Amino acid sequence: MNTLICAIIISIIGLINYRFSKKIFHPAVIFSGYWAILLLLLVVLPNDYYALSNKTLLIFTTGILCFSYGGFLSRFVINSQSQPNYILSGTNETSSRSWIPSTLLAGLVLCVLLFPYYCYYLYQISLTHQHEFLQYHYLNPLSKFFMTLRQAVVYNKGLGIFKYLIAWFGFLSLVALIEYYSHKTLKNKLIVVGFFITVLLYCLLTTARMAVIYFLFSFFSMYFILVRKLELKKIFISGLFIICAFIIPAIIMHKGVHLNTGISSTSNLLSLIKNIELYLLGGIVAFNETVIYPVLTIPFPHDYSLSFFLKIAHLFNNDIIIPAAIFPYINIPDPTNVYTLFFSWFLDFDWPGIIILFSILGFITTLCFHYATRKNPIALMFYAHIVAGLLLSNFFDAFLVGLSFWLQLFIFTFLIYKVPLVLNSFYKIKVKHASNS
Repeated sequence: MNTLICAIIISIIGLINYRFSKKIFHPAVIFSGYWAILLLLLVVLPNDYYALSNKTLLIFTTGILCFSYGGFLSRFVINSQSQPNYILSGTNETSSRSWIPSTLLAGLVLCVLLFPYYCYYLYQISLTHQHEFLQYHYLNPLSKFFMTLRQAVVYNKGLGIFKYLIAWFGFLSLVALIEYYSHKTLKNKLIVVGFFITVLLYCLLTTARMAVIYFLFSFFSMYFILVRKLELKKIFISGLFIICAFIIPAIIMHKGVHLNTGISSTSNLLSLIKNIELYLLGGIVAFNETVIYPVLTIPFPHDYSLSFFLKIAHLFNNDIIIPAAIFPYINIPDPTNVYTLFFSWFLDFDWPGIIILFSILGFITTLCFHYATRKNPIALMFYAHIVAGLLLSNFFDAFLVGLSFWLQLFIFTFLIYKVPLVLNSFYKIKVKHASNS
């Protein structure tokens, strides 16, 4: 009953945010609306999860309320600016965008050419580490390959340089989408499709479902922001892509499917649906368990929210310990190691973290949304990923923990959109001095 009341309160917060913003894509509307739906699903869907405590519900409500308050405060900054400072505007627009089509084409060619080597690289990882994961010997060759690969990537090898290349190819796919809606040509459309397919394949082959879904959320978010309307047909197609991106790796790696039992396809399907429900709602219940029983967090990596800064500090001092990237499992009663965005912030900073960090996050994301609605390309790039992070907040922290990713995005957008303006201005000054002399 208390969970239902909390869901209603958060729904009201979402409606108030929509009343003031008049925009469904406003970050506070998305965040509050999404969490209201999650809590309603937790009430409505039949499950045997442990009940949420009042303290956990208060944390959720406080975080979302502070997020909305931060967004409200950003209105004072927005209202104080008569005109946004666009990156692409005026006479500089053509010159600053002239190299984007050629950059996109070169990026797509590189993305396609590297794909065979990427497949070979993954094959070598799986082959090298297969002796470490003998527990998968009974699986079929395809499942054995991907299970071994997944375990090796998570716990041992990693993806090396491809970890960054895949991220940057994903960035280029969003630039291609922006370029297409600026100039709707067949060439630009083919580049968008090419990037979408190849980046999706890159992500799928790693069997990291959250990486695939994050890319799809950011891509589709960019699309809906650019077209400025929600079409049921496009929403359905987007949802179908996301569901398939979750189910296909689950089937290949036998997650949510019974192994070696020979049971019916119907039972396997029901088990797969249960697995989806566990991923969607399990993190909420798992976080609740850590709130009720703080002793459960003793084996957890503390200061996890500061991972980015600790990694930098570790470069100068080897004694500084980097928190483990994978959390331990707990039972809810089903085992899970997903704990939501709220978990690391509350674990590391307690109530001040919930109040202050969510207020700051709401402030920054709303500012970014303001410029994104005015087609500022850098704001568009950031806001597409912000929406993805908010829609995956029931899984993990994509903001503070993911600072490395945001730094990469900043460098990328600076190189794509800012450097050409600087070089163009420098060239004009040089030509002007030459003509005067």
